[in-house]
Amino acid sequence: MQTVHFVVTVRDSAVQPDYIELTGLNMEMGINRVSLKPGTDGSWRGETIIPICSQTRMHWRAALVLRSGGRLIGLDDEFHTSRP
Repeated sequence: MQTVHFVVTVRDSAVQPDYIELTGLNMEMGINRVSLKPGTDGSWRGETIIPICSQTRMHWRAALVLRSGGRLIGLDDEFHTSRP
């Protein structure tokens, strides 16, 4: 239950970060969509709180969605959280 800050930078000005969607992989954790807003330094930023899970180790997927023209582009990464 700590705030997580996301910072996205892109090299192509035709590509615009839109949001990150966090999905629990080993347990349903509901929808956690993080809107990305332009920062003052050319980056895109957003924040959320990842909920506490009853599992000691939680496996997550973070899907970054980008817009380019009329297309949506998705990039996925997976990570784990642990609690004592």
